[in-house]
Amino acid sequence: MIYIVTPCSRPENLETISESIPSQCKWIVLHEPHISIPKIHNINSIVCPKTGFVGADGRNYFINNFNLKDDDWIYSLDDDNIIHPDLIPNILELLDMDISIIHWGQLNKNQTIRLHPEIAIDKIDAACFISKWKYNKYIKYNTIKYNYDGLYAIECANNGPVVKLNMYLCYYNYLRN
Repeated sequence: MIYIVTPCSRPENLETISESIPSQCKWIVLHEPHISIPKIHNINSIVCPKTGFVGADGRNYFINNFNLKDDDWIYSLDDDNIIHPDLIPNILELLDMDISIIHWGQLNKNQTIRLHPEIAIDKIDAACFISKWKYNKYIKYNTIKYNYDGLYAIECANNGPVVKLNMYLCYYNYLRN
């Protein structure tokens, strides 16, 4: 199963995001108690104590409290973004492989390249990779540093086989003006 994990502080974006969520995935929206989440058919809403700085605490809450299987995959999607329409078709056949992480490049909303496919600090975004639970169940997101996504991706890459896709399969802040 692919779990799309979205720490939420902008519930007004959830309806638009929901339209991009593939049916093969389970969408988990993590939010603090004071945030009201709209009723949308494909949202699995989970209240957590805090989503924290750039959502890292929320992602860790999911990792610590959700019952995952070794063949499950975790994908992070911010609440100001959508799923690129080509993502799932390009990774689906790879998900049965025994690998730790799959990564790709990122586009701006206007389709210009923001990040090339690379696992390095400040050169990868949370939306640029998917990680397999089997290899990465003990990794936590850094809750202090802004570049937590790069730190997390590096740890995943160090835990097992890596597949790099020379493609651009995600956006950066797609729902921001």
